[in-house]
Amino acid sequence: MNYKTFLSDPMRDEAFFKALGHRVAKLRQQAGLSQSQLAAQLGFKQQAWATYENATRRLPASLLVPLAETFEVSFEELLGVETPQRKRGPVPKLQRQFEAINGLPKGEQKFFSEMIERFLNETASV
Repeated sequence: MNYKTFLSDPMRDEAFFKALGHRVAKLRQQAGLSQSQLAAQLGFKQQAWATYENATRRLPASLLVPLAETFEVSFEELLGVETPQRKRGPVPKLQRQFEAINGLPKGEQKFFSEMIERFLNETASV
């Protein structure tokens, strides 16, 4: 498939915006926000916001920065772009644990963050 065909394929666009809406909904839920709360934060009504999450309307590009900042994710994660990671051997256990914590809801992430901070402060003062 050539570049122009790829860019003009409406099925690719439809699939992209459905996947984007799904990712945004999942990130919103992980952040502990309702559609109404996120919509209000971004200046929308809940009904309008729902159309972006279910992809009946396309999410405007102007919302990508505020969404990435709100959810504290990279554009790549927000857009579903998989970046190839370099293989350097097995992933250390601590890194896997931090990645697992990163997938938890924000409230639980905060709990772990505070617990780690307290531990580090205590060990630094010893």
